[in-house]
Amino acid sequence: MADTTPAIYKAIIGVMNDVNAIGKDSYNKTQNFKYRGIDDVMNELHTALAKNKVFVVPEVLSEARSTGKSKSGGELYYTRLTIRFTFYAEDGSSVAAVVIGEAMDSGDKASNKALSIGLKYAMLQVFCIPTEDEKDPDAQSPQPAPQSMKAETKKTAPAKFDFAPKGGETTAAEKKELAEIFKATFPDGSPVFSKDAMKFFSDLRKDFTAREVIEKARAERDKRLNPTSTMSKASELPKAVEDVKEAFNGEVVQAPNFDNMTPAEPTGEKSGEGFEIY
Repeated sequence: MADTTPAIYKAIIGVMNDVNAIGKDSYNKTQNFKYRGIDDVMNELHTALAKNKVFVVPEVLSEARSTGKSKSGGELYYTRLTIRFTFYAEDGSSVAAVVIGEAMDSGDKASNKALSIGLKYAMLQVFCIPTEDEKDPDAQSPQPAPQSMKAETKKTAPAKFDFAPKGGETTAAEKKELAEIFKATFPDGSPVFSKDAMKFFSDLRKDFTAREVIEKARAERDKRLNPTSTMSKASELPKAVEDVKEAFNGEVVQAPNFDNMTPAEPTGEKSGEGFEIY
């Protein structure tokens, strides 16, 4: 029987066999303790990852920032990232680890530090590299003044469908085409589609492909801009009219079209009393 075990499981075990313990060779002078730096972890893992054909892809799921003052009065920027690291093998199989990366910096490096710290802990935990509890992952840890940190911004990744869209994700070209349809306006400038209407078509992706939704939206736009184009033809009368037609021996009296009236020839009667309908 063929082995169907995903390659990523075997690859991770292979990396674990090839990696040695990582010593605490870096030193934090501010808080006076030793730690394992990101460079130490990557230097130890790089050869083992390449040998076992494993690579990792990061994805920031959410971001939060705060600002404050250091003890010396300078600006401090604090960043907290929630990051998903996905480890892939050569057959496409993968496992993912979600970690928190936190960092402070007096310049523009807080996010970079948070990403590095998140990667380091993901590596340590996924490959079970021998380690001890660490007080702080940074060689330098600026200390904020008491009660000086304040929330500034919070960003999250764009929301996606809460269901699997039929036919896969909508392409950029399809999104552009649908957006052009939704831009339609009536002669008075008011929008053809409300926000609720656009959401309705977006929700249709659960049961229809992007192309099918585009065609439905286009048909709805055309119907709203030209309502008469969807009126029933004389040969497609609704059932209620068919019943009346049958009751009058197959004859249906049509309402006159006053837009197509022309004066009749004089008949000797008062002017304006006779018209022929074309």
